[in-house]
Amino acid sequence: MIKELEQKGYCKFKKVFPKKFIYELKIKCLEIAEGLSVELREKYKSQGSLVQLLDYPYFSKIIAESRLFDCFIKLGFKDTVFSSGYLISKPAGGPPLFWHQDWWGWDHPYSYTSNIAQFFVMIYLQDTHRENGCLRVIPGSHRKKYEPLSSLNAHSDELSEYRNPLSIQFQELNQEESVEVNMGDVIFGDARLLHGAYGNYSTEERSLLTLWYHPNYFDLPASIRAAIWRLHNGIVEGVDTPINEGGISNWPEEDKLLLTTLIPRVEKDAPLKWNRIPNW
Repeated sequence: MIKELEQKGYCKFKKVFPKKFIYELKIKCLEIAEGLSVELREKYKSQGSLVQLLDYPYFSKIIAESRLFDCFIKLGFKDTVFSSGYLISKPAGGPPLFWHQDWWGWDHPYSYTSNIAQFFVMIYLQDTHRENGCLRVIPGSHRKKYEPLSSLNAHSDELSEYRNPLSIQFQELNQEESVEVNMGDVIFGDARLLHGAYGNYSTEERSLLTLWYHPNYFDLPASIRAAIWRLHNGIVEGVDTPINEGGISNWPEEDKLLLTTLIPRVEKDAPLKWNRIPNW
């Protein structure tokens, strides 16, 4: 699996969670999605929603789920910490998610090495395929320039609001791969990987959780560790959705305890500047 992750930028672990676990999680997530305002749905029309998980203590048990850490061990990861995560829920008829990559440390030489400084864990809450908006990726784009998208700005309001459906960042591209999953599968991906999602052309909501972790944390450059701490605490300019309720500092103690070993520590070094645009 680690070779696939390193070479293609993503891999899939099958049947990590039992269906009962996913069904229960889906009920909670649909409840949250149904409570979102029309304004927020329009603001994140391309994503469907972008709900910050650190606003909900409920997700502590997902973030610290031992079955995920069993996968981390198989990938050879140690000292893994958590920074943030989102509920991304696309309603029926929702448009495609724009092509983008999520790494923000491009000003540091470490970002151009084979080392993985940040990876996503995607937990889909139903069987997911092209018709209802599965993930799509450009394999290998985490380690080299992909020319059609190399100079475009992602994570803009224009893209989130789906103002220009004809933009190349919504189109199907020659080298893309679709990543379909069965309920209970989990996708792991390098944060530098160019990825997006198809539109949801089904009649039901398509939901997933995206969790952001940092493996081999104590091997990372100090300036990157300092930036991760700031990211986790919601004090970084450029984050799509800030933490609205104070993050885990306001969580019940039992939920805080679950994340004790996953919280990035405070670093003395100056944090790396936030920059999502690579310079290959």
